Amino acid sequence: MRRKAITFALCLTIVLCFSFVSIKLLSLQPDTSTFNTEWRYRFARYTWLRAVFGLHFDGDARADYLSPRYSEIIVEVDAQTGMLPVASVLRSFAERASMVTGKKVTLHYSDTSIPYTNSVSITEVDNIAKQYKHNLVPSSTAYLYVLFLSQSAANSNELATTHSEQSLLIYSDALSEFTQASPATLPNYIVGTLVHEFGHQLGLPHNSEQGCLMNEHAELSKTAKADPSQVNTDYCAYEKSLIQSMKW
Repeated sequence: MRRKAITFALCLTIVLCFSFVSIKLLSLQPDTSTFNTEWRYRFARYTWLRAVFGLHFDGDARADYLSPRYSEIIVEVDAQTGMLPVASVLRSFAERASMVTGKKVTLHYSDTSIPYTNSVSITEVDNIAKQYKHNLVPSSTAYLYVLFLSQSAANSNELATTHSEQSLLIYSDALSEFTQASPATLPNYIVGTLVHEFGHQLGLPHNSEQGCLMNEHAELSKTAKADPSQVNTDYCAYEKSLIQSMKW
């Protein structure tokens, strides 16, 4: 009897190890692979499975934001000194995030005086997040981390990016430089950039739809609009329909 139990335990361990390695390898395949397009979100919808399998890419936490499991999203906001935008900008982002997810979005200003540096590497971002990111939210609440920094050390023209599956990095100095010729557009560009990056965390890819926020050609534009009203700050109808289709 004991031998059978030991044999069963060994077989179970082998199966679990094989399954873990298989899923981990499948998750590293291209975004267009069958696993990543059809199965990844089924695992990533559970926080503990994301931790086990290391599922920390764009969209891996989309179930937190789009499923009925949570009724509220708490946004923790951190910033280097002088990099935090005016409160109305973040309120505009929160309103758009609330509209598209159907959840209450609450802003929590945490550490907004992180020592300023002219540029920040990804390693430094990891260190800042480790030191200042609290994620002290109830288990019944979804979480998003927004970090305002100077500019990327790797690419000074980069305006923003996602970081893991629950974080947005916004490069305030780069955005200010981008809108230098038309500074009145800066608040709208920050809102649009926040909404764009949040779209990636909802699982939206870039698209080629004219006038849409996730249009990759618009993101790569080197010239800021002259009029604030021309700056896109929200998802188009096509993108909103995609988000609705991802809800369950």
